This record gives sequence, C-alpha cells and structure tokens, in this order.
Amino acid sequence: MYVCVCKAVSDKELRQIIEGGARSAAEVERSCGAGGDCGSCVGEIEELLAIHQLTRPAISACGRHHRVAAAELSLAA
Repeated sequence: MYVCVCKAVSDKELRQIIEGGARSAAEVERSCGAGGDCGSCVGEIEELLAIHQLTRPAISACGRHHRVAAAELSLAA
C-alpha cells in the first residue's frame, strides 16, 4: 500500500528504510522523499517509526539481543 502517494513510496519501502537506520521523518524524507511534498503522510511515517522503536531488538546489559514487547515498556520516569 502506498503511504506517500506524491513520491509513490509504499509501507514496505518505508519499513526497509526504517530498518536500515532512519530514525526520524526527516531522515526518511532524505532517503526516499516521502513526506516532503504535501506532508499528509508524515503522521503515518512517524507512526511506523514509533512502532519500529517499540519492537526493535534491544541489547540487554549482557550484550545479548532480545525483543522488547510494548507491554514491557513503561512511560513512567
């Protein structure tokens, strides 16, 4: 499915860019142009970035990778 119609960028392409290291909507835009024209897709790009941040492999204190489930996260500081 196209997320950015202006630049014809699909959700699959965006996930690949995010998994490749993009950490902000500005970095995604620099990579593929998505979000740089009308801007209507920026919210969805930011949502994909947030989902990736919540589900990406984390490195524990022992140096091993593990997945962090959203339910394990606490927003309390």
